[in-house]
Amino acid sequence: MKIMGKSILLAAIFFVFLIPLSYSITLQDLINFFNFDFLTVGINVTSQNDFMTDKDGNNLNDTLIIELATSGNAGNYLVVVDLYDENIITNETNKTLSSGTSKFNISFPAESLTKNKFNYTIKIYSEDYGLKYSKEGIETSYYPNYEEGVKIINISDKSIGSNSLQLNFAINFTKNNFYEIFAYLQYNGSIIFSKINGTANAGVNNIILNFDNETIKSTHYRGSFNLTSIKINNKLVKTGYTTDVYDYRDFAQTSYFSGFSDYGFDADNNGLSDLLRLNITLEIKNDDSYRVEAALYDLFGNFIEKKEKTWPFIAGTNHIILDFNGTNIYGKKLNGPYIVKYAKIMENNSVIDQVNNFYATKNYNYADFERPQLPDLNLAFEISDGYHYGSNNISLNVTMNNTGDKNAFNVFLEIFDNYTYSINKSITILPANEHKKYSVNFVNAPDFELNAIADFDDFVEESSEGNNIIKEIIKINKKPALEHIGNITVNETDTVIVTAAAADNNSDILTFSVNNTRFAQNNNNFLWHTTTMDSGSYAVEISASDGYLYDSKIFEIIVLDRIELDSDNDGINDSLDRLIGRPDSISTSTLNLSFSIGNSANLSRIFNGTQKVEFKDSSTTIVEFDFNFSSATINLSDIIINKQPDNSTGAIVFSIRNMALPAGFTKTFYLDKLNQSKNGICIRDMEMTSIAEISSGCNEEDEHKIECSGTLQDGYNCTYLNSTKKYKVTGLKNSGIRQIDFEKSSETATTPAAFGDGSSGSAGGGGSGSSGSGSCLENWQCISWSECVNNLQTRSCKDLNNCGTSFNKPTEAKACTPEKQALAVLEEKEEKNIEEGDKESKNNAKSSLQGITGLLSGPPADANPTIGVFIVFVVIVAGLFGYIYFTYKA
Repeated sequence: MKIMGKSILLAAIFFVFLIPLSYSITLQDLINFFNFDFLTVGINVTSQNDFMTDKDGNNLNDTLIIELATSGNAGNYLVVVDLYDENIITNETNKTLSSGTSKFNISFPAESLTKNKFNYTIKIYSEDYGLKYSKEGIETSYYPNYEEGVKIINISDKSIGSNSLQLNFAINFTKNNFYEIFAYLQYNGSIIFSKINGTANAGVNNIILNFDNETIKSTHYRGSFNLTSIKINNKLVKTGYTTDVYDYRDFAQTSYFSGFSDYGFDADNNGLSDLLRLNITLEIKNDDSYRVEAALYDLFGNFIEKKEKTWPFIAGTNHIILDFNGTNIYGKKLNGPYIVKYAKIMENNSVIDQVNNFYATKNYNYADFERPQLPDLNLAFEISDGYHYGSNNISLNVTMNNTGDKNAFNVFLEIFDNYTYSINKSITILPANEHKKYSVNFVNAPDFELNAIADFDDFVEESSEGNNIIKEIIKINKKPALEHIGNITVNETDTVIVTAAAADNNSDILTFSVNNTRFAQNNNNFLWHTTTMDSGSYAVEISASDGYLYDSKIFEIIVLDRIELDSDNDGINDSLDRLIGRPDSISTSTLNLSFSIGNSANLSRIFNGTQKVEFKDSSTTIVEFDFNFSSATINLSDIIINKQPDNSTGAIVFSIRNMALPAGFTKTFYLDKLNQSKNGICIRDMEMTSIAEISSGCNEEDEHKIECSGTLQDGYNCTYLNSTKKYKVTGLKNSGIRQIDFEKSSETATTPAAFGDGSSGSAGGGGSGSSGSGSCLENWQCISWSECVNNLQTRSCKDLNNCGTSFNKPTEAKACTPEKQALAVLEEKEEKNIEEGDKESKNNAKSSLQGITGLLSGPPADANPTIGVFIVFVVIVAGLFGYIYFTYKA
């Protein structure tokens, strides 16, 4: 029966520890999981019932009754019922039961209850206190209203001078009764209490509990106390009340401890403390002789030393020092911090103040204190290291040192292995700080264990006995064996996983290594996350070592290139890459080219937003522009950039095939000014592959002649930079530039005054200028004048540069007569001839106009007779019209 019970108990304990491994469970859940019910044939509770009753007839229930029915053998029994409220309330009742069925009640006064529903446990013991019946977790009915007994109405506190701390309670009692009341004050993890006995009448009573001055002084506490609970008879009432702030010194009427400090005292200045000094501060109330006593322990309750001193003190603040022997502390090998287990002040053999576990010293080590003058035997092995590398011929030395301060006499040394070897040595005297060495050799040794023991019989008193025995296990090392690792083939962006496996006959802990830094290592597991830049073949060696011998395997890893993911092998997936290719992908034969984006030559990154793109010849910038990588991609293999192949005339071509710059973006070129006599350039703003595609006359489609004067012309600007001896050209799209000899066109030359009116005309009705504020230069282009209608001619003009200003806007309306219109038609025809490049016709037309206006002495050589006749006819008709008008008016 006992064996079975023990088995059940062991199974239960095992199950208790097993459950938390499977899921989280609270302590109450764990308790509820088990059924601790127990019954025997001798006695059994057949039923239980609970109800409340009103015993004092005031129409309010005041007693909880648990009715029990039992069956079993006759006898004397102890019935114990534990009722679980805020605290456990127990009723122990002795019952003499007859054989068969018996009924009886267990009562609990309602005044000790706080809840509305309770759990209770029934246990029945025999006369010899053997447990006969047990049942737990029985629930009562729900009781919403009952006579609660007592209720705390109010709490307050105050000091009564320096005599006591007083707590005042207003407590409502439901009936006249005798009460014992306890009050508990908590501070710094400790508790003091006060109690009062008396009879209270039904209704509100004022109860006063005092904590006397010596009780408050004994706390050595300054602050607020927590009134955790009040116990009224068997009813514990939790309050959570906090008192006002009090200082124990205000209550002290007798002498007391007020402070502690400590330090190590080194008398001989050798770096080791001879004494641990405890400096104690006392407040003495009366001149007298006092005895101060203190006991020092370590944190684990090990006694170190007790000290006391009697000294005459005068009233006021006093100091006394208790010295604890440093050598004694060292001898006990106990580390700090040390605890003042207790300290007492005694006057006339009466304890007037005592503190317990009140002070902890600094964190000393026992080795900080002075060592006693004793020998100290110390053993050491010196073993040849050949066995680490597989050799079984071993030489060793056993050295015995006396590291103490005194000579050691009659020292015995024993050396032996775990087979048959054994040797004993004896030394009559081993002086302090001297040693004795013994040599031992083993040939063809197997694995073995070697031991050495000095002073086995403990004849020598030493400062330390912990270093008299040494042991060394010697295993002839064997090379680890690394398993074969086969070749591996993966695609770029795949992960290479290699797990190395090795065996070691010595069961040594093996370390693994790889000769390729691309691998991340976790013990014997190697991981390489390949990128789109890792294509190729790699010879990899993995080694396993026990610290002395190693084995390695070489295998090949082939990483296949996946062009569809990263065509330029820059490590960035093409779906994210906004820069395709490498700088050497750019086509050039005349430049020492370097390339940067955002002032950085690092091109293996993801570009977003607008970045500055810059091309340099050696260290000199030749092309730069801003590019929005969020909306377009640059393929470096589509870029052609070259400059002039000789040193006669500066030229440059830059083209990105199959792509124009995004709207709103232009390029800037820096062109060598090699021919100092030429101050113009020819721009061909279209996709090009060679400088030779720029025509010699700069008169092809998309070609523009630009003077390098720093002004805006056709949306371009060419400025000479003295610092670099280059032209800076802006406003370009996809362009080539060549230095040319610039000649101003007739549109930019000064036109002579026409018809003698002193005004300056503009051929073609267009105009441009630099008047006005800002940096935009107006460039006006007008259509032809309309016919003369109602003596008015009109035209419309547009600023091709969209400056938004009209400082130089040509007139768009003028008065006219049929004669003047005819003259304007003639001028327009002449302008058209000029725009077509017919300079000779232009000169002839001007000569004709000069002949008509009389500015020349004779007719031009190429005058048209028909035009002349027509003009003469118009003049005659105008004269006749004027004569008739003025005659009629007169």
